[in-house]
Amino acid sequence: MKLTVLLVLAACLQSGARGFAQITISETNVPIKKVFDQIEKQSGYLFWYTNAVLQKTHPVTIHVKNTDLQKALDICLAGQPLVYSIVEKVVVIKEDAQKAEKLFSSPVPAPATIQGVVTDEAGKPLEGASIQIKGTTRGTYSDAAGNFELKDVEETATLLIQFTGYGAREIRLSGETYIICKLSIDVRDLADVNIQVSTGYQVIPKERATGSFTFIDNKLFNRRVSMNVLDRLDGVASGLLFNRNKKAAANEAQITIRGRSTIFGQPDPLIVIDNFPYDGDINNINPNDVESITLLKDAAAASIWGVRSGNGVIVITTKSGRINQKPKVSFNSNVTVSSSPDMYYRPVINTSDYIDMELFLYSKGYFNARITNPYQSISPTVEILARRKAGLISSADSASQIDKLRGYDVRRDLSRFF
Repeated sequence: MKLTVLLVLAACLQSGARGFAQITISETNVPIKKVFDQIEKQSGYLFWYTNAVLQKTHPVTIHVKNTDLQKALDICLAGQPLVYSIVEKVVVIKEDAQKAEKLFSSPVPAPATIQGVVTDEAGKPLEGASIQIKGTTRGTYSDAAGNFELKDVEETATLLIQFTGYGAREIRLSGETYIICKLSIDVRDLADVNIQVSTGYQVIPKERATGSFTFIDNKLFNRRVSMNVLDRLDGVASGLLFNRNKKAAANEAQITIRGRSTIFGQPDPLIVIDNFPYDGDINNINPNDVESITLLKDAAAASIWGVRSGNGVIVITTKSGRINQKPKVSFNSNVTVSSSPDMYYRPVINTSDYIDMELFLYSKGYFNARITNPYQSISPTVEILARRKAGLISSADSASQIDKLRGYDVRRDLSRFF
């Protein structure tokens, strides 16, 4: 009795598993074998077929969601010369002769010769118009009278007709053998390229700007990768000269726009950021915040900024939001890779020899004035010697502390920790 109940329960579970197998597939124009593989994975049923059977099939388009196995198979094999049968957990796919005869017995339309003419809206023939069968590389061109001819064209083909200066047209054939195609002129409004130049006082169109200037937009400014503004201007800003041999003590400018206004005066150009003069270092400006730069290079800038513009003006406009502008997110990363410095490249006296030199100078009284002066600094070795002389530490302690200092090596510590 118990064995009978167990067998009945197993049969019910197997039947329930078969009935509740849910198939979800969404494919377009794929080989039928790919659909079989997906059904096999989702249902647990094995498929049995031969390669000769699959060679007679065509691509499948199927979109089902949570569908049982039999319905999914019916949709998959619709229009195919195949039938299926389910034996236990195996789906057997085989060819159906009657179904194949019905599918392949329908007459296939014979390719036809298509003739036609291409004209403009006024009926004037267009010579050299391109006529192409869409989806293929086959095509031809219209002659002086606008006529064309294409042979062996399928009835359901689509013709793509194009001509320079005219809008393209697509004509789907439905049994016609003569086509009259009229093309319309392709009218496109070309937006005027309006370059706005900022003088630091106002923003005006380029044609209204007087004097000599150089405008550098964001695309040109970011052509060169660098972490400061001047390096990005080098090579892209005409009239901007860089002084690579600047002397520290001399009154020289790092960059020159229009020469120097005076010999002993301020040599640097005036920097204007968002319409306000900037007296800081231009290298402190984040180049990723710059939207555009305008270089004012002649005396016309003096009418705006006065005597301070004698060396030229660098007008920097930073990025800012605008009314009704959608949020924008950008990411920029600057990475500098360099080799580790060699601390032992230059010959430097080591710590022990330096301490010996200090001991010699201390014995000659070289540090006496410095020890008594509270405003001057002394080295650790001299401090130990001064404390020993004052009786604060013993000779043994001073010798021990000095020997400890001899073991220090600043170059080794920099190489390890810096």
